[in-house]
Amino acid sequence: MPKRSGSGATSAYQTWTYPEKPMNPPSIDPVLIDKLNESSARRRYYPYDPEQIDWSVPINDHWWYAPQQAIPFYGTKLYDDFDEPTRRFLSRCRAASLAQSGILIEQTLTRGFTQLLTPYDARWPCSRKPATAMHA
Repeated sequence: MPKRSGSGATSAYQTWTYPEKPMNPPSIDPVLIDKLNESSARRRYYPYDPEQIDWSVPINDHWWYAPQQAIPFYGTKLYDDFDEPTRRFLSRCRAASLAQSGILIEQTLTRGFTQLLTPYDARWPCSRKPATAMHA
């Protein structure tokens, strides 16, 4: 790789120099950590645990999976022209879409909280990025 003018780099890889003394993690009360872990475990559902979800039940469009008002076409002539099984299928698609949105929001919040708890140290390449580069 050719040198860029003004830089002493001769390769595509940057050499990191690590500080002699490791960073100290933020001080968080261990009792609080235990309470958060226990609370999370009580509310967690494991999808492959047969006691949590009965996977032998087939997915069908016999049920409404979301209120009809939550379906984007609701209240339009197009929606009125759909037959009942199609409307129920649309309610299942809407429920899946809402679940996906909830997961994305949860992931975003988890990432944000993790970055708040992880100290930033410019000398460490593995430390969190500054807030301006968070979504890069």
